[in-house]
Amino acid sequence: MSGTRYTDEFKAEAVKQVTERGHGVVEVSGVLIFRCSRGRVP
Repeated sequence: MSGTRYTDEFKAEAVKQVTERGHGVVEVSGVLIFRCSRGRVP
């Protein structure tokens, strides 16, 4: 996924998933990679 650019909003939501909602980094990254692979790249 090199070269993929993400919006600031997308990045902030990813951080929020870890810091505020208690999800693990690996869990969040897995979900985001899955969404991006299905064409849901912000």
